[in-house]
Amino acid sequence: MKRKYLISIILTSIIGLTFLILYITKFHAGLSVSHNSWGEFGAFFGGIMSPVVAILAFITVLYSFDLTKEQFKKNNNNSTFFSLIELHGRKVNSIKYTGGFKKEIENFQAFKEFTNEYQEIISLELTRLARHLIKDDISNLNDRGYELLWKKLKKEFKTKSPYTYSEKQKKKIIDYFNKSDDKWELIKWIIGPEPNTSSEDYEALKSTGLLYILDTSSENRVHFIQRAHSFFYDDFGHILGHYFRNVHYILEHIDSIDESEKYSKIFRAQLSRYELALMYYNSLSLMSSKRHVSLLLKYDIFNGLYSSDLFYSPDNETINKDLNYRLNMKNAP
Repeated sequence: MKRKYLISIILTSIIGLTFLILYITKFHAGLSVSHNSWGEFGAFFGGIMSPVVAILAFITVLYSFDLTKEQFKKNNNNSTFFSLIELHGRKVNSIKYTGGFKKEIENFQAFKEFTNEYQEIISLELTRLARHLIKDDISNLNDRGYELLWKKLKKEFKTKSPYTYSEKQKKKIIDYFNKSDDKWELIKWIIGPEPNTSSEDYEALKSTGLLYILDTSSENRVHFIQRAHSFFYDDFGHILGHYFRNVHYILEHIDSIDESEKYSKIFRAQLSRYELALMYYNSLSLMSSKRHVSLLLKYDIFNGLYSSDLFYSPDNETINKDLNYRLNMKNAP
């Protein structure tokens, strides 16, 4: 029983009992044998107690009406939620990825292919990041970057030193770059222009960029993912955009109803591992919103996320740091 109705019933009952006790205390020491006394008591009960009883009956009717209204609202919310879950399933089944030879891959497997596409874009962006690190911050390059440059510059320095570099060789590399007036051209000469990089150098650049991402702040990491996501969305946003919008609408509905924790767990159980990976990237992007990220965090949607499905394999602490940075970004939607 709702608290407000219980309080109303108690107060009304107390008022009624108070009048009854006052009457008995004032006019009777016990049960009367007089018809007149019983008639007077009946008149008192009808005049004073009948309205009290009527009020109690009215409160009961209101409570019954409130219960019916609440049950109707609950049934409506329940029906809407499961309709949204059914719609989500249909959207997943409608997602198609066109692979090699125009072969179409559908539903959950399509999300896996889109995740692979994302990884390819990330890989290219990591090599570009490494080139920028060499150009803009050669003094603070990580070991993988110096190893790559030393390997390429050994002949230039006319040395027979081993593949791995030393602090002395690191200084040579830094001095060599600082003397250049056009570092971009120097990088192209050492490593080659972006389209013509050898597979070995491509992997070395990718490792250099990845090590930076692993050691940097959430701010730098999220901005890197946002740049990569813009390229991904240009290619595949027309296929996946409606899927992400529907996810947000489901979360909004869950947040507006009672037992939201129960319903969020039901929704979370529908999400495949590669859906979660793409949802994570999307949540950090500028295509998302602070409201969306707050709902993802509130209902622990990434509880089943495989960190190995993300390019930098973050632990739970890093995932939460990156999501919270996105949540608190200034001048972001």
